[in-house]
Amino acid sequence: MPNRAITAAPFIKRELSEPYETLLGGQAAHHLLATAFADVLHPSESRLSPDDLYDLVDALPLNQKAENLLAAIELAPVRPASAAEANRVAKQIVRAARNLGVS
Repeated sequence: MPNRAITAAPFIKRELSEPYETLLGGQAAHHLLATAFADVLHPSESRLSPDDLYDLVDALPLNQKAENLLAAIELAPVRPASAAEANRVAKQIVRAARNLGVS
């Protein structure tokens, strides 16, 4: 019987429980961080399209999305203008999530 890879995506809960989701920025923050993530990584030698990069990170909860964006910004040789605001928001989300005990 062949081994079948099981994708974890259906088991990841994108939204945090309330009040954490709202306190960390809600849907507007999801969109801002995912868009910036795609913008930061696409100009590099990524084999993924901007839409694929957006979808990849958009499946994550806000605190993980923020951490991924901060890591991507550190690795990016060129940072698009859209990353500046998202970088600030991501840092706030990571700090607030830690203070709230959201992991």
